[in-house]
Amino acid sequence: RDLHSFPTRRSSDLAAALADAVPGWMKAEAGLLLHVRGEHSEGTLRGRLEAKGFRVRSEILYVVEPRPLPQAAADALRADQVDAALFFSPRSARIFAEQTDGLSLAHVAAFCISAATAKALPEGRFGAVHVAAKPNQDALLALLP
Repeated sequence: RDLHSFPTRRSSDLAAALADAVPGWMKAEAGLLLHVRGEHSEGTLRGRLEAKGFRVRSEILYVVEPRPLPQAAADALRADQVDAALFFSPRSARIFAEQTDGLSLAHVAAFCISAATAKALPEGRFGAVHVAAKPNQDALLALLP
C-alpha cells in the first residue's frame, strides 16, 4: 500500500491552495495521504481533501508552546521604537495580541501572511494592517516599505 506524505503550514489560505493542487499530483484512489501537522493546526486541509474524495490520516508531529514576550520587546513597544510586526499565522497573531494587551500599538503596522492571520488581530489596535497577496513569505516581505 502506498502512503504519500506532504507538509503544510497553518494558513487556511495555503491549505486551500494545497488541497486544489493535490488532485493534479495523484488520483484520490491512489492511496492514503498522511497529513503531518502541528497540534494547533486548524485542520482545514484534511477536510478539504476528504471533500475531494481523498482518504487522509492526520497525525500531530509537533507542539509549539508560546514564550513570553521579551522585556526588551515590550519596552521597545512602549517607547514607540517598533514600526512594524510580521505575523506568519493566526495563532502567532493571537498570542502577540494577548501578550501586548494594555500596550498601545497604534504606531505599529501589522504585516500578515494571510487574511486569516489579519482577522486574528484585534480590530483597531494597530496603526495599519497589511495582508500579503499570496500566503507565503516572499509575498509577505514584498509588503515591507
